[in-house]
Amino acid sequence: MERENLRNANWDKMISEIYFWQPELNPHTIPLANAFARHGYAARTVFIAQNPLSETRVSQGVPGDWMPDCELVVTPSQEDVAQMIARSATDSVHVFSGMHWVPCIIEGIKQAAQHKRMFGVMSEPRVLTGWKGKMRLLHSWTREQRHRKHASFVAAIGRHGPMWFRLTGYGARVFPFAYFIDPPAIAAPPAPRHDGGRLRIGYSGRLIESKGFGVFLRLIEAAQGRHDFSIIGSGAMAEAAQAAAAHHPNVTYAGVIPMAQVPTWMAGLDALVVPSLTTDDGWAVVVSEALFAGTFAVINGRVGASVLADGAQIAQRIDSDDPKAYLTALETAAARGALAPGARATRQSYAQTHLTADVGAAYLMGILDHLRGGATPRPKPYYL
Repeated sequence: MERENLRNANWDKMISEIYFWQPELNPHTIPLANAFARHGYAARTVFIAQNPLSETRVSQGVPGDWMPDCELVVTPSQEDVAQMIARSATDSVHVFSGMHWVPCIIEGIKQAAQHKRMFGVMSEPRVLTGWKGKMRLLHSWTREQRHRKHASFVAAIGRHGPMWFRLTGYGARVFPFAYFIDPPAIAAPPAPRHDGGRLRIGYSGRLIESKGFGVFLRLIEAAQGRHDFSIIGSGAMAEAAQAAAAHHPNVTYAGVIPMAQVPTWMAGLDALVVPSLTTDDGWAVVVSEALFAGTFAVINGRVGASVLADGAQIAQRIDSDDPKAYLTALETAAARGALAPGARATRQSYAQTHLTADVGAAYLMGILDHLRGGATPRPKPYYL
């Protein structure tokens, strides 16, 4: 595997235990823990979740019985957390998804610091815009003294993650990171059109204004019937999606579909549009799903996964909320052959070598080798 060279062949001190601390059973982080266990980077891999899979995720099509393959602890008490860390091996590593609000993470970081266990934070950035962003920045500086003093690394998600954590004082300990997922199984989809003519364009996710769904609806109008549009998801603007499908014969709205069906839906598109209006989209896993399917993605620069559009020629970043800018980008991409079969294969290959859970686990191990071994170089960012 391409990223296996991140391992240092001359340093054979395997990690005895790694603990992934999570707010909930999150389908975006379970694959990374599973891959870490599968490759034997640690003798023991444990996934701890404050809460079970949320009803929100179930309503979004995630299977209700979604579980990690590694050791699992759900809803630990404060005492459970203290005991787990006190009993953990002295060379154990603890990875906390976030820093605040979640009881097992707050207590876990406290205990890891007290017991001198190596730990890091894996997190999306907080939203920096407006006066609320300034308050978040102040909150981070005033409430994260323990984290800055004791954390060995920060796995900063997406385009804006590294900037946020450097602004809040973590310096060279910040490593670009992503949500790494397993390559999805794709059934034979309808063949997308890729001749520069009529395109099949999709939107997947929450149907709310902050995610840019209003921009997508205006894109439908701007296209004036030249292309076909497909929408999946749920949210406050679901009625607007239903209305668009009722009034436009070239628009379909399928509501929420099971998680297992999303990859095939993606593969039936020429392009996915991710027009979010907020940096609260720390990554946007739909972009990864699109690339695994070979589907072109047009991504607003506020979205964390837009970092993949920098120089790789596999997606396009848009720094505009004008639906006409998206339409121009889509039609220009089709005209230059970016939606042709060969380009689809290039995107699929990129996803396989940069975005899988196996790649993420090797990259995380490369970070740990760099920090623990003393002789291994800092790994290059996953997206390069």
